[in-house]
Amino acid sequence: MSDAAVSCEVLYISERSAWGELGYEMVSSAFPSVQPVFWSPGMPKPDISGWKGDWIFSFKSDLILSRDILKRAKKGAINFHPSSPKYRGVGGYWWALHNGDDAFGVTCHHMNERIDYGAIIKANSFSILPEETIESLKHKAAIHSLTLLNETLDAIRIGKPLAPCGAKWERHLYTYRELALAQSANAMNSDRNATQLVVEPLGARPALEALQIIHDCIIGSGEERAKALWVDRRAKPRAAFG
Repeated sequence: MSDAAVSCEVLYISERSAWGELGYEMVSSAFPSVQPVFWSPGMPKPDISGWKGDWIFSFKSDLILSRDILKRAKKGAINFHPSSPKYRGVGGYWWALHNGDDAFGVTCHHMNERIDYGAIIKANSFSILPEETIESLKHKAAIHSLTLLNETLDAIRIGKPLAPCGAKWERHLYTYRELALAQSANAMNSDRNATQLVVEPLGARPALEALQIIHDCIIGSGEERAKALWVDRRAKPRAAFG
């Protein structure tokens, strides 16, 4: 551990998860004085108004920091966004699958008062597999985020500047409200498509053919009924026509 790291005061902010705990262990191994804040949406907002120090590391966190808090980090405030620069804000996993993207990624960037907008230090990308789910994408993004965190800590240890890499954010900021509306519309379309799969064969065929399908479903097909009559006739000839 370098002398510079020993004298640093660090604020570590992350979601309440195993990934957040792993990130905290990494940061604690690099700096002896780390104040952890684990917060997830729905929890009461933590009071960090009294913190002053050197570094802020926001790892996979949705907690929005004010300009005043960011200014209290004398050396820098770094965010590890679990999505590619294409998706600022929330729901990147869902949007990437919804849009049929063939790649996803994670982003390390300097923080400013705008959400996911500061200069990008590094962005790593990886392929989206055909069988990918939101959960599998989350796990992959978390692993790549930990890799970026480790690389960033190594750079700070040796005094390497965290210079912008030149990558740019997309302009659109995805919000919780937009994500909820899109997911709701997607669910409605799925229900509508499922209903169409049931009624479409009848509506698309001629009326007589549609009636034949209904008849066969209720009574049985002509072939099955003839076979039953033939068996019935051999067993009870008179009853078959009675």
